[in-house]
Amino acid sequence: MVQLLKVLQNHGCKVHNIDRYFRRCILSSNTAQNALEQVGLTGSGGAENHQILLCQVHLEGCLELILRIVIDTDGSDNIRLLLIRLSKRREVHNFSQSRQANIRQLGNIVAAAEKYLKDSGANVYLALVPDKGYYLAEPNGYPAMDYEAMFTGFREGMPWAEFIDLTGALTAEDYYRTDTHWRHEALMEAAQALGNAMGVNTLPGTELVPVAAERPFYGVYYGQAALPMEPDTLYLLESEKLEGCTTYLGEWDMKANAGVFNKLYDGVYDLEKLDGNDPYEVYLSGPESLVRVENPNAGTDRELVIFRDSFASSIVPLLLEDYAAVTLVDIRYIQADMLSRFPINWECDVLFLYSTLVLNNSSTIK
Repeated sequence: MVQLLKVLQNHGCKVHNIDRYFRRCILSSNTAQNALEQVGLTGSGGAENHQILLCQVHLEGCLELILRIVIDTDGSDNIRLLLIRLSKRREVHNFSQSRQANIRQLGNIVAAAEKYLKDSGANVYLALVPDKGYYLAEPNGYPAMDYEAMFTGFREGMPWAEFIDLTGALTAEDYYRTDTHWRHEALMEAAQALGNAMGVNTLPGTELVPVAAERPFYGVYYGQAALPMEPDTLYLLESEKLEGCTTYLGEWDMKANAGVFNKLYDGVYDLEKLDGNDPYEVYLSGPESLVRVENPNAGTDRELVIFRDSFASSIVPLLLEDYAAVTLVDIRYIQADMLSRFPINWECDVLFLYSTLVLNNSSTIK
């Protein structure tokens, strides 16, 4: 901030300290733009009477400065600098040795589940979901994690699993603008990549009818944005096959001293979640430790177990064409050793489906 103010002052700007969060400077718009460029600030946006710049500055000591800059272009030649946040910066551009611990941690999950998979005849697959930074960060000059190092590390760390590359089946437009997650209605190509590798068909797109939720979707980025943002829209994909499915929740039966699956609802959408704090949980009820979907109209009697995070919830419905049952296991909320207490069929396909966001910060994985 000091450097920016000095540059502005060198351009003839009179700086007034209104309070510690707000600075008002008086200079021409062109001069302001030149001054900002000198300290490496860039921005975009605009309106009829002013231009709005949202800037992220990395300072010494791993500090991160978020500025909202408003340049009036109505003849007043004012520039307003609003300090949005000054915080410690989290380095994400290196898949460092500390990240190797994440591979070992996922290996711990596998070791715990090995007694279920060993001699079960299960076909095991691994797919990593790239976050939006994979498509947007480096091409736009922002710090980027070494995704290839992560992909290589997991492939080499899990040689017994067939790796499924999803990067070519996705684009930046397949994610919500205001949220980290991918868009349910945009996942046909990603679902087909999974289905082709696992030898099953996915739901035909021609049989799916997208229905928009009435309530706008304000994702996790919305509250962090310094500028107004248009909300996203959640879509539900309706079809007779999905309506014929039944969703169950894994729970502990105290009397039986065993895990059971109790019916939650018909279909694959938890419609009550649309009115909750996180409408994205409409897809298979969101972050639950154990969820099971049964499809009586499946093309085969095959079953699938997915070790997953929240990204799996919205793609699983598209995989139900041939699978008679899909069980979702979220190790963030249940110890892997507890799985033996639940009626799970391990003579099946097993997919490890995790986002790079979770794997790059996997302290929540048990």
